[in-house]
Amino acid sequence: MGRIHILGDDSLKSFSDSLNGKLIGFPYVRPTSHKDIHDFMVSNLSDEDIDVLILDLEKDVYFCLDLAMHLRLSLDNLHLNSLCPLVFISELEIDSLLKVSNSAQIFLTEGVYVMPASEIRQGLRNVHPLKAEDYYSGFLSKVTIAPPSYSENDPHGLANQWGACVMLRSILGDDTPNDIPEKLATSKKELYFKYILACTVDDVQALLFPSKVVNAQPPLSVDAKGKRILLVDDMAAEGWMYSLNKFFVGADIDVIDEKVTRFDNLSQDSKRKLRDNDYDLYLLDLRLGGIQEERIYDTNAFSGKEVLDYIKAINRGRQVIMFTASNKAWNFKTLLDPSSGANGYYIKESPSYKFSESFSKKSIQALREEVYNCFERNYLKDIYSFKEEYFVGVEGSNRMFDECRFQLDMAFDLADKASSEGQYRYAFISVFQSFEIISKHLVDVQNSETRKIMLMRSPDEMTVFHVRAIHPDLFNWLLYVQDAAVEFERKPNQSFSQFDKLAAVYLQYLNKRDDGVLLLLHQLIQIRNRIMHPLSETEQLEEDGRCRPVNGALYKAKYFNRVPLFQDEHVASLMTQIIEAGLLKERTRDKKKELVIDKAVANSKTGIQLVFVCLKRFISSFE
Repeated sequence: MGRIHILGDDSLKSFSDSLNGKLIGFPYVRPTSHKDIHDFMVSNLSDEDIDVLILDLEKDVYFCLDLAMHLRLSLDNLHLNSLCPLVFISELEIDSLLKVSNSAQIFLTEGVYVMPASEIRQGLRNVHPLKAEDYYSGFLSKVTIAPPSYSENDPHGLANQWGACVMLRSILGDDTPNDIPEKLATSKKELYFKYILACTVDDVQALLFPSKVVNAQPPLSVDAKGKRILLVDDMAAEGWMYSLNKFFVGADIDVIDEKVTRFDNLSQDSKRKLRDNDYDLYLLDLRLGGIQEERIYDTNAFSGKEVLDYIKAINRGRQVIMFTASNKAWNFKTLLDPSSGANGYYIKESPSYKFSESFSKKSIQALREEVYNCFERNYLKDIYSFKEEYFVGVEGSNRMFDECRFQLDMAFDLADKASSEGQYRYAFISVFQSFEIISKHLVDVQNSETRKIMLMRSPDEMTVFHVRAIHPDLFNWLLYVQDAAVEFERKPNQSFSQFDKLAAVYLQYLNKRDDGVLLLLHQLIQIRNRIMHPLSETEQLEEDGRCRPVNGALYKAKYFNRVPLFQDEHVASLMTQIIEAGLLKERTRDKKKELVIDKAVANSKTGIQLVFVCLKRFISSFE
């Protein structure tokens, strides 16, 4: 059972005592901001159950009305106390009171009573609280709260305030951390934001009875341990930096917080961060100039788009998610344009949109998926930087390198757009095509009536020499070596395989020692052949019957320590992914067991990365 609470001055003390009520004195200095009114309300009305709240309208009409509106809209702070009967002491008629202030709308809602002081005691017998099931129809649908006056000149700032609050609420629910920054805390106390929250919450009951809510939804935060993220946003200090730190758990978030309308106006330190630092993800606001860019309609003219172009010009593999308070379709079309576009976007929710709570959570969930997708796609940075740095200055000087550069450009574009298994396979084949270019330019076959001999151009391309035969290392059959004297030859009706040619290029032309790269390359050639020339159903069944999955323990004991390449940190990570996906197998053929990577590896980024590991070894070995 609650108590009767009375808001008034000392003149109501005897009246309060007669009702066994609790007198809450007016503050000595009347609160003028919503923050101060909220703090007064929480400190005086949240500790115990309230049966009725009586407010002395005669003594301070404005404060009483604002406090009553705050109380009705503070479901997440006061819970059931927000629904208590509100009894106003006044001799005036409601028609006159409605003209006092915007908060006077509360007289039109249910659970609200106006009585002269002389009728209060009798009238209390007939007051009733606002029912939870009637919260919308009996209160919320009958009032309208206008945005704060300062937002008229800065709707961009208002959207950022609300957007940061929405993200934090979607991640943490009703829990308010002790370290929440002042600006975010103040925003949560704004009457307008309380009103928008009440309009958008999926279930009022969840606010009124938080202890009964069973949270069955998956976590909306991102496991970002060890990740480096750059936030470029002029409103970072308005709550975004804090909310994003809660979203990206374990991440190291750097920030550029400058209000500029052009990329050129950024400080030298910020330009240096963008140019020289390598981040796992870039979070970029579309309008860094805020209200100054409010009347711009060309997406390419926004400051954030200029920064996006700069980031992508350095390395198109960099992953950028755009943050924008705009919901214009043409903005998203430009931002996601393949030629220079972002890798995802997140709409900062303006309160004017009144997106539902469930929509906000789905939006955060979508952002979470885009973030993980960006983390997965970070491998593209290595391909792009290698392509740009290694081939710089060689255009037109060497036909093989010109063709490889052109092929890698196409392969990168395919990998950059890949999202389905088929698209990943196309990118895999496209990257692999560079190997065929290498063998085409460096290897010739000499035919005679009795044999075929493999020939190779010298590094200076002035002479041609015979290629020596290749065979497994006697001490480790997983690695390959060349015979000191025996020529690489075949019978007239036989041919040299792609592997024969590439292994010869690696061991003889490039004079490299095999550390496992040829083992990996041999597997990739087989995968490429199986994609281009699939086995029949019967052949596939026979092939599957000769294979068994390789678990981590078997791989470690039998293969890892015998192949130096597998001990490389990057390759080891790729092999772990392959093992965990069940794509690493051991095939028995002619009583010999050999390591086999399933062709399904080409259906994901892992296949592209494996080809690139081998290609980088080849290309970087050319002088």
